[in-house]
Amino acid sequence: MAIRMSLVLLAAAAGTAQVAAANNIHVCPTCAHKTIQSAVTDAVTNDLITIAAGRYVENITIEGKALTLQGSAVFGQPTEVIAAGRGPVFTLGEGIAGSPDQLIEMHNLTITGGNHTGGTGAGGGIQVRAGAYIDLNDSVITQNYATKGGGIAIDSQGHSSAVTRCQIFNNQATGGKTTGGGPGGGVFVGSGSILFINLTTITGNSATDGGGVFGDVGSALRITTADITGNTSNPYSTPFGPTGGGGGGLELAGTFGIRNSFVSRNLALGPTGGGGMYISMNAAADHTIEGTIISRNDLKTSANPDAEGVGAGVVANNTDPVQQTLILNSVYIVENQQYGGLWLEGVALSSDNTTVKDNIGGQICTTVDGVCTP
Repeated sequence: MAIRMSLVLLAAAAGTAQVAAANNIHVCPTCAHKTIQSAVTDAVTNDLITIAAGRYVENITIEGKALTLQGSAVFGQPTEVIAAGRGPVFTLGEGIAGSPDQLIEMHNLTITGGNHTGGTGAGGGIQVRAGAYIDLNDSVITQNYATKGGGIAIDSQGHSSAVTRCQIFNNQATGGKTTGGGPGGGVFVGSGSILFINLTTITGNSATDGGGVFGDVGSALRITTADITGNTSNPYSTPFGPTGGGGGGLELAGTFGIRNSFVSRNLALGPTGGGGMYISMNAAADHTIEGTIISRNDLKTSANPDAEGVGAGVVANNTDPVQQTLILNSVYIVENQQYGGLWLEGVALSSDNTTVKDNIGGQICTTVDGVCTP
């Protein structure tokens, strides 16, 4: 019996020895690793990279590894990462379809200065591509530029990414010479990608579509306790005239659920409309807004007094042969500034405990063959 027990203990000890503890790799001016990229290069999956307060000027790529990056949590002493050259500040994943998905956790970082208008043009601050998904916490994403997803672009399929307790502000999606429009000034979510946004402020961003947030066809978004305020969508020129400029706060073409949030003071300057939100329903899916205030969004400014679009609060447009339903529970759509609070184009409405009032140009407009029926 004693021999058998000893063998069991030895086997257990051997099994334990085969699982190496994760390393904690430090980055600071006096550390062995003075740059984040050098720490990433030396790290292996499940390692923690602790980054001291300070300014790090570099473009960082993480491929084929699941890592945690921890910045400074001391108030007034940020860990600031600034792009050293063109491209995203952070590029996550190998970008090869079918690559094993690796989780990248990021905490307490300020990410700024990204300029990604070449190549895929996705993500100025953070590009999440095939082979990675992200859990971003307590971070600031600001003053980044890209063709799409000025602040963050989630363009990978599979696992759910998350953004929690973050500030995403003053980012821009510029579009490109061949694509024209630039969707998702703050955040872009690509087809097949899933993103949870929680306890996050998205403000002062701009794009041609979805000034704050853009969800592409086939994307899935869950937004909870978010403040989406003061974002702008601008039109762009085509040989056939201006187009785009829809969804000042959000433009959503996939499945979504928005709960306990504020969508306010956003601006859509193009012919598409939807100052607060433009929704394009193209397949049977969840299209639900609950416990949310949509207020004081607009379609014009003093510099552009003639509003081109419709529905300063929300525009919901059905592009599917089968009629889709927008579900509103305990929603306030109030004091939006032009062409009505809620504009429905071929969309059915299911509403419970919802208030639509004090909107300039009407409250709820249901269009039939392009004609508004209040």
